[in-house]
Amino acid sequence: MRNVKFGLLVWFLAGFAQFAYADEATQWMPSKRDITYAGTEAADNPRKLDVYLPAKTKKPFPLLVWYHGGGLTTGTKNYANDRRIADFWRSKGVAVVNVDYRLSPQVKFPAYIEDAAQATAWAVRNAEKLGADPKRIYVGGHSAGAYLATMQAMDERYLKAQGISTDVIAGFVSLSGQMTTHFNVRKERGLSDLPVVVDDAAPAYYIRKDIPRLLLLIGDHDWPARLEENQLMYAQFVQLAKTDKASFKVITNRDHNAIYDRIPEPKDEAYQAIAGFMGIDVD
Repeated sequence: MRNVKFGLLVWFLAGFAQFAYADEATQWMPSKRDITYAGTEAADNPRKLDVYLPAKTKKPFPLLVWYHGGGLTTGTKNYANDRRIADFWRSKGVAVVNVDYRLSPQVKFPAYIEDAAQATAWAVRNAEKLGADPKRIYVGGHSAGAYLATMQAMDERYLKAQGISTDVIAGFVSLSGQMTTHFNVRKERGLSDLPVVVDDAAPAYYIRKDIPRLLLLIGDHDWPARLEENQLMYAQFVQLAKTDKASFKVITNRDHNAIYDRIPEPKDEAYQAIAGFMGIDVD
C-alpha cells in the first residue's frame, strides 16, 4: 500500500511539474518571436530578438530596446524573468524589443556591443512598421545589458557603424551597469580586477558634454564598487563635463538583481524612474 501511495505521489508531482512548465512556456509570450536582426541561418550564426507589442493602446507608442544581463557570458531573451518584465512594460503601453547577442568566450570585445548596436538599428528602422513612435525609442538593459546600452550611448562609433546617430534615440537606460571596463573584458585581456581600468571598453572613458539622454539606476546594496562607479560617473557628468543630460538615482533596499526583478511591483522606484524618463504616466 505504501508503494502505491508513493507511486501516486510521484505521478502527481510529475504531472504538476509538466503543467507548471507548460504554463510558464505560454506566459508572457512575445507578439513576434525570433526575428533575425544580424547574421544568417545559412552560416548558423543568426542573432535574434523578440517583440512585445502593447494591446489596446493608442498608436504610436514608445519602444524600449532591452538587453539581458549575465556578465557577457550567459543569459538569453528567453529567460522567464526577462519575458515577464517585457510583458509588464507591454501592459503599460510600451513596446519592448528583447535582444539576444553573442556571448564570450565564443566572441570577444567588441562583438557583443556590435550585436547590440545592430539590434538598436533594427528597432529604429522598423519602429513605424510596429506601430511605435520613431521619436520615442529608448535603449536599455540590466547589468551586462546595461553595459551594452551605455557603451552605445557613450561611444558613438557603434551606432554610426550601423548608419544611425545617437540623436535618434530618445534616451538610454542603465540598470546596475558597469561604468569602468567590464570585468569580463578585463578577463578576455588577461587583466585582474585591480587596478581599476578605464579604457576604450569603459563607458566612463567617453565622458563629455554632448552625450545623449542617459538614466543611471543602481541599488544601494549592489556589488562592491558598482554603486561607487555610477556615483563617480554621474559626478563627472555634472561637475566636469557640465552636462544636464544625465540623470542618476539610487534605489534603496535593492541589490544587483532585485532592482530589475521588482520592476513590476506597484510603486516600485525603478519602474517609476524609467517610466518618468520615458514620459509615461505612472499609475
